[in-house]
Amino acid sequence: MINNDSIDYQRKVCSGDTTIGLNRQIDEWKNPKNADVATVSIGGNDLGFSDLVWYCVITPNTMKLGSTNRKDCLKAEAKARQLLDDDSSNGLPAKLTAAYKKILDKSGREDFHVYVTSYVDFFNTDTKDCDKTTFHYEWSQYNPPSDWPMNRIVLLTTDLRKELNDLVQRLNKAISNAVDAANHQHGSERVHFVDLQPKWNDKHHWCETGNFHEPDASRQDTWFFLSAWNDLPIEGQASVESLQDANDLHSIMNGINLPDANSCNGALGTDPDPHDWWMCRAAEAIAQEPDGALAQSLTDANKQLAAMRAQMTQEDSAAQSKTLAANAAAAETGISSKPDDIHANHINWWLPTRQIKTFHPRSPGMVAYRDAVMAAMSSAQNVASAPPPSSTSTAASPPATPPPAADICGDWYKVVLDHFEIYGKNFDPMKFGTDGSGLKKQIKGCGALTKWHFEPKTDDPQGYQWYASGNLPIGTKACVGRAVMSAGGGSPDGCTGSG
Repeated sequence: MINNDSIDYQRKVCSGDTTIGLNRQIDEWKNPKNADVATVSIGGNDLGFSDLVWYCVITPNTMKLGSTNRKDCLKAEAKARQLLDDDSSNGLPAKLTAAYKKILDKSGREDFHVYVTSYVDFFNTDTKDCDKTTFHYEWSQYNPPSDWPMNRIVLLTTDLRKELNDLVQRLNKAISNAVDAANHQHGSERVHFVDLQPKWNDKHHWCETGNFHEPDASRQDTWFFLSAWNDLPIEGQASVESLQDANDLHSIMNGINLPDANSCNGALGTDPDPHDWWMCRAAEAIAQEPDGALAQSLTDANKQLAAMRAQMTQEDSAAQSKTLAANAAAAETGISSKPDDIHANHINWWLPTRQIKTFHPRSPGMVAYRDAVMAAMSSAQNVASAPPPSSTSTAASPPATPPPAADICGDWYKVVLDHFEIYGKNFDPMKFGTDGSGLKKQIKGCGALTKWHFEPKTDDPQGYQWYASGNLPIGTKACVGRAVMSAGGGSPDGCTGSG
């Protein structure tokens, strides 16, 4: 589609953008009348995503005590929660709502739809093995040696994993609520929340069960990048990672130069480029510990780049291109650790895109994003194309009787919650809404709704057209049954189960 000249495709993606950057992108959007669909992923950077990863997990600044990093982590978490809980116009929920509505307003088309993706939990929190794992930038390993008395090694304890996952879930709830609010303000159902969590539930997080220990970059089912990790292949497609690394390598060929540690933070602005942000943090860390591990890594990388430049001055342009590609591939695999070897892996840690990919999805994860969005689009189109109810009839030609609505609804206790699952078909589309939005609205009237999941069904043996699930406070089973009826359901018996 992107390479089809007949389609006016505009890529307004900018890694590091907050809602401020998104609003700028909307203002710069040209020919909005040509578009009938937009996809949006926003919110993580507003919460200080980079600070959370830096201070809570990878902690590259080895000059700081572990207790200092923990204080910085808690401060970053508190700042994120405050923004999520702020119900004023300065809070993230209001900013998201305003941005979604601004996209709809600028489009002006009645057939224009916006698909807003969720974020994904980083960790499985039900396992214990990761309690012995650290993702430290320099000392990432399983069961690391003691770092007493500085205690700079951050272990991925169950509590830490739950803390970070909780922020993801709270952000997703804010996004989902903002989608509902934007639709309400606009008087339509044309902004759709795309829940990506189910795509990751087949053991694609960190800290999954299995015969391995984190960190394991070679595990094909782990769909996230860690610092300097390689990408994973997409079935049936050639990898472009070596080409990207060659481009990155070319950009730093003349040496890796850090910004001024005393002034770089103030120059970053509201929507800093993620690589500029990382280089500033690296400069600050190296200024505090000039002989530390991060400083040594930078020195070694620059030595390797100097050796590479010396080699390439003896070559013609064709040979230089081959040398650049070969060294990019070598940096990708890290085939040596000798400080004077131009094929050593120190350079790999300073390639721009390798740093900004940390805690972002690898290629199979991006395929999952694509598939989830396409499924949501298909569901929205099916609802939109459903024939409207007949407004006239004659004795000779009575209106066709629509097939009866049907559903199966189950609700049962799950620890301190009620968990419900619903299969349905032939619901009144005016009540049911796009992607089950009408059903979701009715169910939210039963209490605090969490873990909402909706997916269309195309090959169900009983003919059910969709499946929905979620969690509510205990004792809401009867309410769920009424909500299903209010959303166009056909079962007066309500939900079965122990809820």
